[in-house]
Amino acid sequence: MSRKSLFLLIPFLVLLALPVWAAPQVPAPPVPVRYVNDLAGMLEPGAAAEMEAVARALQRATGAELALVTVNDLDGYPIEDYALELFRRWGLGDKKENTGLLLLVNKENALSGQRGRVRIEVGYGLEGTIPDGKAGRILDEYVLPFWSQKDYSQGIYQGFMALGALVAGAYEIDLQSTEGLQSLADYQQNT
Repeated sequence: MSRKSLFLLIPFLVLLALPVWAAPQVPAPPVPVRYVNDLAGMLEPGAAAEMEAVARALQRATGAELALVTVNDLDGYPIEDYALELFRRWGLGDKKENTGLLLLVNKENALSGQRGRVRIEVGYGLEGTIPDGKAGRILDEYVLPFWSQKDYSQGIYQGFMALGALVAGAYEIDLQSTEGLQSLADYQQNT
């Protein structure tokens, strides 16, 4: 191989490898599967347990997977990139229907009130149910009012339950008669 060819090949190979190097380093998926992953310690224990029970009941009833992940920081990545990488790496949602839903909380930015503190990542199978505008409304109406009072656990809990109610509504689940989902009934009327 000539020097000129090698000179042209090396930058090309570096460019090919950039996406691998540039991807955020997200936590490994939990084994066994857990839907509520409070890695940053932002939730009250009772809230975390109730949310996990709701997520499991929702998955049994619909096949959709609603997950929460709190992290201490995003290692300098935009929350949109971090959420997408986490969503893909964890394989959230039914593989065929792509019915995953992720609520990602960045503790560092949440505590400081900075941009990039919370993100809802929606699988294609749920985009009709939770378009960007509705996801933003969930954050504005359920999460951020509690955060403005420094009640981060309650804001996360409220947002998670509102998302669960939207998913259950999309599948026309009778919340009163479905074991583990009764606590979503109040949210379903308001979302």
